[in-house]
Amino acid sequence: MLQMMLDLPYKFRCAVCGGRWSSTHPDQGPCRRCTIERVKQTLTQDDWKRVDTLLRRDDRLGCFDVIEQAAPDDFALGIAQQIVDERRRDLGLRLRPAIAEVTLDAVRQAAGPHAERVVAIEALWDGDTHGWFVVLLAITRIDDGDTPFGEVHLATLADEDGDARLFAGKAPSWPEAAKATEIGDDLAKELGVPFFFASPDSPDDEAERWWDTA
Repeated sequence: MLQMMLDLPYKFRCAVCGGRWSSTHPDQGPCRRCTIERVKQTLTQDDWKRVDTLLRRDDRLGCFDVIEQAAPDDFALGIAQQIVDERRRDLGLRLRPAIAEVTLDAVRQAAGPHAERVVAIEALWDGDTHGWFVVLLAITRIDDGDTPFGEVHLATLADEDGDARLFAGKAPSWPEAAKATEIGDDLAKELGVPFFFASPDSPDDEAERWWDTA
């Protein structure tokens, strides 16, 4: 039986590398690894620069958008996730920065170039396949255009345990929310603007935004 499996006909092999294909469908194309490599080759140097910038901001969904725009025919979420995770490791980046690494000094520097236009500091929940996290934003005034407000990313805060906390049998304390509240409120006071966090006690990515209350 083992020898029969090793001697599968061509239709059970990747058409690109010749490796054995995990599916028995006769019309399968390249294997997963070959598809990943093909998508990576499709990305231009500018695409990779955008991906690297977004990864350093911990914006995985933004990375997925770049990949989808560059390779719409080959795009699949699982493929994009693997490409992004491999790139993150190549850059030596951790999945999420430790909560302790996010300081008032760091967010103050991130907000600095936009200080004159900041009208509020806001914390909000977001999530991806690795779990919930809190994004700290500076809401800025836009003097022209159809949209009166913009946003500047200041920091992303996430607990290293991710959503594994949800299986502990009790509600987690969400330390990322507490830290975002502390730093966000301090920065808002320094800038003389309000701090807004619609759902500090539990994740809610559909909670109202500051501009809904302005």
